[in-house]
Amino acid sequence: MGASVQEIFRDQGEAVFRAEETRQLNLMRRYPDVVVATGGGTFALEPNRDIIAQQGVSVFLDVAWDDLLERLPGKQESRPMFVAPEQARNLYESRLPHYRRANVSVRPEPGEDPVAVAGRLAILLESLR
Repeated sequence: MGASVQEIFRDQGEAVFRAEETRQLNLMRRYPDVVVATGGGTFALEPNRDIIAQQGVSVFLDVAWDDLLERLPGKQESRPMFVAPEQARNLYESRLPHYRRANVSVRPEPGEDPVAVAGRLAILLESLR
């Protein structure tokens, strides 16, 4: 869209952003083997969950709230829905029931590196074949 997420939210509103998000998910249909990492609000919308379900498998990386909170400082500019920690937690908790609808959930263990998490995820995904 030629602008940052923050600019789109500010200048055009969340509805325009979410509509474009859905449009982009639909465009992914033309790629048979692709991994799409979505933003936090994408999977909260039923039409998006339907598109993802039609195309493949959904995965929820179930990162503990305290770990997410550690990642927020300095990122408020690029995350317009995460203004303050309390507001961010409320938003996360409101979305959690949607995230839990994913086909597969993986919760990183304390200190587990991304390669190990990816390995566990690969085993889970292979078991779905």
